[in-house]
Amino acid sequence: MRPFAARALLRSNAIAETPIAAVILGSDHLLPRIREVYGDHVSDFVRAAWHNTGPDWRPPFEVVRNSFGLGLVARRAWRAEEAISLLRWDAKSSTPTRWTVECGDGRHAQPLPFEVRYINHSCEPSVHFDLETGVLRALRDIEPGDELRYFYPSTEWSLAEAFECRCGSAECLGSITGAAGMPPQILKRHRLSPWIRQCLGTASPSLRQFR
Repeated sequence: MRPFAARALLRSNAIAETPIAAVILGSDHLLPRIREVYGDHVSDFVRAAWHNTGPDWRPPFEVVRNSFGLGLVARRAWRAEEAISLLRWDAKSSTPTRWTVECGDGRHAQPLPFEVRYINHSCEPSVHFDLETGVLRALRDIEPGDELRYFYPSTEWSLAEAFECRCGSAECLGSITGAAGMPPQILKRHRLSPWIRQCLGTASPSLRQFR
């Protein structure tokens, strides 16, 4: 699907008429701005796709705008170790992108449901991509309104796009490049995917104790 420009008028108490131009990339019909602008004036197909979040029914999580751009927020509670969502895989590739999870040697795939692609990084994560059981799993108790975040190096040996972390945690590591660039004393604090554990076992003798 090719992107197209969407233009509308936003009416609010603060702003009478503000022109909006946004690029919609297919799955991004979940963007909060689109809901804010168009409300119920969408097709049944689109309404079903972005899950009606009215007072009578809410999805277990929702894509929202935040200081990072977009993020995924819990709409219900989970206890530590509970499965939040089953994982499925789409758009497999041999190289990583900002949307993929590394599943093995040269195996990268975009996770489904596609909302989980909007989970931001944190150096003090609340969820984990449990690739051994095929679920997104809570690492601690999660309450409605909490943002779901995971430790990117727990699945990524080398990120497609390194970045400076702004998670705000007391444990914030600053530069995030992937597990390959992490000190072993940091990695041992986190739950790592089978592939990252395998990489650590062959990358350096000093790291093998953390398999």
